[in-house]
Amino acid sequence: MTNEIINLSSEEFKIKNPITFLNNCFVVNINGNLILRKEELFIKLKEDYSLPDVNGWDSISDWLTDLSWIKASNFQLNIFNYSNFMSEDYNSKEIFLEVLSEDVLPFWETEVLTTVVEGVPKGFIVYCID
Repeated sequence: MTNEIINLSSEEFKIKNPITFLNNCFVVNINGNLILRKEELFIKLKEDYSLPDVNGWDSISDWLTDLSWIKASNFQLNIFNYSNFMSEDYNSKEIFLEVLSEDVLPFWETEVLTTVVEGVPKGFIVYCID
């Protein structure tokens, strides 16, 4: 499996029903209409992933490349209403996508093998849905 960020229309998402493709999957849903700024995103990620703390982008990256407290083989992040997501803080939206694409997704695909004792690759798919 290739970990990736996928843009879909809401109709495509309904048709493909991508959740069914991942076994033992931990799913987080974000409503982009409700997450307009970085601070709101941090609160949502802290709550939904049960992160111990969130104090900046580095901690987001660190915790999302750990998630050892979540017993799942795969992770799926669904961002609904993606056009509105972080619409009041576009720079932070770009940073978040960069953290996902450059840190989180590659970590779970291959880097976990060389950085974690008995590390196992996991699927991590991000769906950006409009």
